[in-house]
Amino acid sequence: MNIILPVRGGEIVRIGILGAGNKRLLPEIGSTILIEKYLDLLGLFICTLLVSVSISLEKIHNLQNWLIPLIIVITTCLTLFIFLGPIAWQRIRGLRITPKWLVTLSDQWVSAFTWMRNPRQIFSLLAITAIIWLIMWSTNLLLFWSQGLELGSLAAGLVLVLVYIGLLPALMPGNIGPFYYFAQLALLPFGINHNPALAYAILLHAIVTLPPLIGGGIFMLIQSKQQKL
Repeated sequence: MNIILPVRGGEIVRIGILGAGNKRLLPEIGSTILIEKYLDLLGLFICTLLVSVSISLEKIHNLQNWLIPLIIVITTCLTLFIFLGPIAWQRIRGLRITPKWLVTLSDQWVSAFTWMRNPRQIFSLLAITAIIWLIMWSTNLLLFWSQGLELGSLAAGLVLVLVYIGLLPALMPGNIGPFYYFAQLALLPFGINHNPALAYAILLHAIVTLPPLIGGGIFMLIQSKQQKL
C-alpha cells in the first residue's frame, strides 16, 4: 500500500488493519512505525557518511547539514523517552489535574516502548537494519555486474543514498519519476551516460518494487479470505 498510495499512505492502512480488532494495540502499532522510520533514517545517515568519505557532492554535503543534527536530536529524545519517560510520567499521572483519558493513553504509549530498554532488543534491531541496508547495497552491485557496468561499491552506495532521498516525500504512486531521476543522477559522476543509466534505473525500480507489490497483494487477498472463513 505504501507503493500504491502517495505520502506513505500505507502506514495509515497498516494501522487500520492491525488495530481494527483491538484499538488498545494502536500505541504498540504506532511505536513500531516510529522505530522503523527512525532506523531507516539511521541507516541513511550511516550510508551517507560512508559514501561522503570517498566522494564530494553538493547534495551529500547539504544532506549532512540537516541529517546529522536531526539524527542527534531524535536519538537523544528517543533515549530520554525510553529510559526517563516512565519515571517522569509516574510523577505526572499522579496529579489530580491530569485527565483520565490522557492517563490511559499515555500509559499505553509509555508501555509500548518499554521493550526497547532491553539491550538484546536494541542489538537485534540494529543488526537487522544493517542487514537490510547491506542487501540493498548489494542489489545495486549485482545489477551493475549484470549490465556490464564497471562500477564499484561507492557507486552502489551513492545510488542508494540519492534514491532514498528522492523517495522520502513519496509524492506519486510507485515513485516512478523520482526513482528514475535520482538513480540516473547518482551514476553521472561515474561517467555513465543517459541510456545505460536509464536502463539501470528501470531494472532497479522493477526489482525493488514488483516483488513486494505482487507478494503483498497476494498476502492481503489470502488474509481477507481467511477472515471471511
